[in-house]
Amino acid sequence: MIFIILYILIYYIVGVYLYNQKNNGVKYRKMHFLICFLLLFIFFGFRDLPILNDTAHYYREYQERVQEKPLSVFDINILHRYGVGYQAFVNFLIVYISKNPYTIIIVSSLFVSLFMTYGLKKYIWNIGLFCFFLLSSGNLLFFYSAIRQSLASIIFFFAYEKLCKGKYLLYIILFVIAFSFHNSAIILFLPLIFRLIKFNKRNLVVFVTLFLFAIYLMDMFIGLFGFGDTAYLDDDRQRETFPIAILVYVLIDLFYILCFYYIGKKYGIARPNDMTLWMSTTMVLLTVSAIPLGIAGRFSMYFCVFFFIMMMYYLDRIPRSKKNNYLFLFFCISMSRIIVELIVKPEWNHLYPFSFFDFFATSYETEYGY
Repeated sequence: MIFIILYILIYYIVGVYLYNQKNNGVKYRKMHFLICFLLLFIFFGFRDLPILNDTAHYYREYQERVQEKPLSVFDINILHRYGVGYQAFVNFLIVYISKNPYTIIIVSSLFVSLFMTYGLKKYIWNIGLFCFFLLSSGNLLFFYSAIRQSLASIIFFFAYEKLCKGKYLLYIILFVIAFSFHNSAIILFLPLIFRLIKFNKRNLVVFVTLFLFAIYLMDMFIGLFGFGDTAYLDDDRQRETFPIAILVYVLIDLFYILCFYYIGKKYGIARPNDMTLWMSTTMVLLTVSAIPLGIAGRFSMYFCVFFFIMMMYYLDRIPRSKKNNYLFLFFCISMSRIIVELIVKPEWNHLYPFSFFDFFATSYETEYGY
């Protein structure tokens, strides 16, 4: 566990040190991004099969697909539980890259690591702190674990850029592609609505009210969009205790939002653009929806990046003399959350005992009971 904590702390150290060097030129910026990319890719791209919840699942699924010997990229089964887009992606890897099942782990980790660093560089200067907060919140772990949904999320982000430029047709095309990777992407109709309405108090109240009503009907929606027979939903229905952990996450997110609001008012910082505010609000509401129905929280994966982009937006604009106070406060909250999780609920993400994949073994265990 100490190794995991130290690993997470490295991002904070890199972020704080290289952020203070940003006036010294481009070389620090390049070094900053390269270090963060390598930290992400090496740690997650070469993890062992027991690490993270779904690593072994995707390894086994790829292995089974290799045994089926796909003849081309489009040798797909429309009735398969995995979307046709993801099937085509796996077929491409098998036919043109490698038949080794670990290929899916390395390639998906490469995409996620590139996205989290170089893909977001025009939105975030301090990628070290961004990765620290995203990782200590647990959100970044899902990008490496839930491979189909993480690929759909990456596609969505590029679709979002097209949407912000008013290229609605391109957004819809990319939206459909994202949906072909994971059907949870159905929720990406919301950004189309956000593009058309202004972020103000009246619209926010209306949206929150409608969203809370949707949460009340969430069980029906989950079944409608094809999640009705998943193990996640079964676990939710069998749960007999109140999900205190999710409530704590909600309270932490709300505390951050109050801090952002206070910082903006106190230091005269203009608020982020409306789309970032809508996306961040949606992430928090989806986390709230996970209280009655845990699986609904998985939808927040599409929007969590925007919440932490907003955090970095405010931290970057606080006067330098006050910046460290807020940064230390956020640091303490984030580290407390991840340390408690590692101690009390290590089975949530299976991060330790950490090990790297043994490429020289002759056989591999893929059934771990989770």
